[in-house]
Amino acid sequence: MPHVQATVPESVLKKRKRAEKWEAESKAKATAAQAKGEEKKAEAFKRAEDYIKTYREQEQSLVTLKRAARTKGTFYVEPEHKLLFVMRLRGINGMHPKTRHIMKVLRLLQIHNGVFMKVNKATMNNLVKVDPYIMYGYPNLKTVRDLIYKRGFAKVNGQRVPITDNKLIEDTLMFAKLVAALLVVNAAAFAPAPLVGSRVVQSRVAPAYEAPLALEVRAPAATMSAVTERDADGNPVVHAEMLDVVWVGITMSFFLYLLIGVFGPA
Repeated sequence: MPHVQATVPESVLKKRKRAEKWEAESKAKATAAQAKGEEKKAEAFKRAEDYIKTYREQEQSLVTLKRAARTKGTFYVEPEHKLLFVMRLRGINGMHPKTRHIMKVLRLLQIHNGVFMKVNKATMNNLVKVDPYIMYGYPNLKTVRDLIYKRGFAKVNGQRVPITDNKLIEDTLMFAKLVAALLVVNAAAFAPAPLVGSRVVQSRVAPAYEAPLALEVRAPAATMSAVTERDADGNPVVHAEMLDVVWVGITMSFFLYLLIGVFGPA
């Protein structure tokens, strides 16, 4: 009996070809994802090293400035804070409509909501108006980091999703902008304003610390002086010189006319 070769259906051949194609594509994607992951990991470590180096340089700069000021018998005044963390403490009961609107502008919609804010005049004015309903303070680097990593949430498709992975940030947010925002937040929460002309200003990552500028006493020594007023040229003004004879004559003539009209001859 002659041997009959079995024929493979065309549908099975197409399925095998499609499966081989999918397997090759999945392997290529896995290889690309692995390479991309290693590259991102190296970049993350490098960025973290740069951040830590910058923070250590700024911290050392602050210590050196304080020591230099103490040596000269003065005080080093740290720059004002740039970042606020505000949290809502009370609900909506008994709240004035204007106060409710301010809370909405501040994005404090519910009790125990917390937001980061920049310190400026408008923000401070609003905080004063809603002070009984909130609490706020100036966070440091550790507080900002803990809040973002432990309580940070992102809005994905209208839903509140906790930030647990960098891939979530890359898929839903602009990763570069978020990194820049985190850097700004960390710098604002921790780093003091560097001196103009120092390496902290010239470079993002200061390689070394320069000697601080010479400190000057802001206010001169207190002295006793009898001069209390000066003119536009800075010359002392005596109160006798400030007497205007014409003005006094006009004023006294008016009162003299009134006196004559009242007590004069009938």
